[in-house]
Amino acid sequence: MADLLLNRTTWDLVADPYGNIAVTHEPYAIAQSVANEVKLFAGEGWYDTRQGIPHFTTSLGVVPHRGMIRQKIEEAARTVPGVVGAVARLGLNKATRVMEGSIVVSTQTGEELNVPLS
Repeated sequence: MADLLLNRTTWDLVADPYGNIAVTHEPYAIAQSVANEVKLFAGEGWYDTRQGIPHFTTSLGVVPHRGMIRQKIEEAARTVPGVVGAVARLGLNKATRVMEGSIVVSTQTGEELNVPLS
């Protein structure tokens, strides 16, 4: 699996040393795709509006239930080709009121990838 490489801070395309759009391959391509799925809001997918997590109805503007958010994140991660399992490890930073954590993803090749949530 190959995918376009995205900048980890701006989530924008990156150029390779020759000025071409950079490409990434497994296992990083899978980790990046998992991060994309989790960031996608329900209904905002350009080609498939069924993709995404219903953040507006489940976690924004309400006191979120951590178990429900964990379930939605894990379900979204498992939709990525090459992923056979996902476990979200979440924590709430009470000072900043930000949910933090990571997703541990198991791939078809037996690798475990740690995808940070930020």
